Amino acid sequence: MALSYWNAWVAAAKETEELRQQSWQMGRSLSRLLREMQPELKTLLDACGTDCHYPIAFGIAAYHWQISPYDAILGYLHSWATNLVTAGVKLIPLGQTRGQKLLLDLHSDIAHATQNILSLEDDDLCSCSWGLALASMAHETQYTRLFRS
Repeated sequence: MALSYWNAWVAAAKETEELRQQSWQMGRSLSRLLREMQPELKTLLDACGTDCHYPIAFGIAAYHWQISPYDAILGYLHSWATNLVTAGVKLIPLGQTRGQKLLLDLHSDIAHATQNILSLEDDDLCSCSWGLALASMAHETQYTRLFRS
């Protein structure tokens, strides 16, 4: 089934064990919430073959609630950017106002990225996050960490 294929694809696209574990943990949490809120989603969630990665569980929810692909991708990318900015607010210190301004400044880039993603064929999907991968590799072995990833 397609869900199992894309769930495995997400696992393969994660460059480090830590990033895979984070995606699985977030996917398990979202899947648990979806099963409680919408028990009819159990079959789709189980079709992943193993624990659903977060983007797969997110996609299942968007599909079930008939959220348009554009709106679902826009929301997903915005939540991703918000998580990064929130980490910056806590660690840099960036400050709440500057963090909100960054998110506002990113809106047009996120909307543009959403349009680009929608124009891709399945075989054109890829992940190029070598900077994140290198940081994650170093982060996995740090003695003290504030975040899992």
